[in-house]
Amino acid sequence: MRSLADHIVRDEAICGGEPRIRGTRIAVRTIIESIRLSQAKDPVLQALPDLTPDDVEMALVYYAEHPEEIDRYIREHAVAEEDLADVPRVLKPSR
Repeated sequence: MRSLADHIVRDEAICGGEPRIRGTRIAVRTIIESIRLSQAKDPVLQALPDLTPDDVEMALVYYAEHPEEIDRYIREHAVAEEDLADVPRVLKPSR
């Protein structure tokens, strides 16, 4: 298994500087939220085929070491989605 630094990177020009999986635009926040929703890793790997099991494990390790940071990103994105509540449905991003 590679190290945390081999898996998790930051770049202000990509994903707003959020920690993400190297070589992807998949933020640690996205993985953590997905695992919380599904209560399992396999659905996350199926939904995000660019991820490896090691990537998911390293995202969990990163979260365990930096829970306040990732929870802050989760809250910020939840607020941003709430701000779309008044946008006409045709203008909302599809899910």
